[in-house]
Amino acid sequence: MLEEKSDPEHDEKATPHVDRKPVINTIGKDAILAVPGMEPVNTLGKTLGEIRDELQARLDRDGKRFYIYVNLFVDKPDISTDLVEIGGYVGFPCRLPWREGITVIEAIRECGGLSEGAYVKHTELKRGGKVQILDLNHEEARNLLLDKSDMLIISACWF
Repeated sequence: MLEEKSDPEHDEKATPHVDRKPVINTIGKDAILAVPGMEPVNTLGKTLGEIRDELQARLDRDGKRFYIYVNLFVDKPDISTDLVEIGGYVGFPCRLPWREGITVIEAIRECGGLSEGAYVKHTELKRGGKVQILDLNHEEARNLLLDKSDMLIISACWF
């Protein structure tokens, strides 16, 4: 939200505060913030404070004093069905965003690979309420395509 105000501490001819409608902008998926009358702001990797400071610096160049209030509202998409979950004896159990073509072995690698003690002959694939046992010694099992909401559990080897 951009709001023009005078700053009594820095402006001897301060005018009374004037409320204006807030300017509401959305950061796109490309991490670019478009503000009317200003060059686009790349927000990738920046904190809200850094974005505010950059906007403040750009606006102050015009000789006007603006106070910038940054509010963050996040739309939480329903991604529960767009994840695959990898657990058990892997480097770090995790949830990965599902993408077309992701295989069992790729998902395991993205979770740090197999941990010491992993029993690859008994890997559980939970899909659609059913459990399938995979033997990762077989290329067919390693290259099996994962579906949205799949859960893969790497068992421990017990001797």
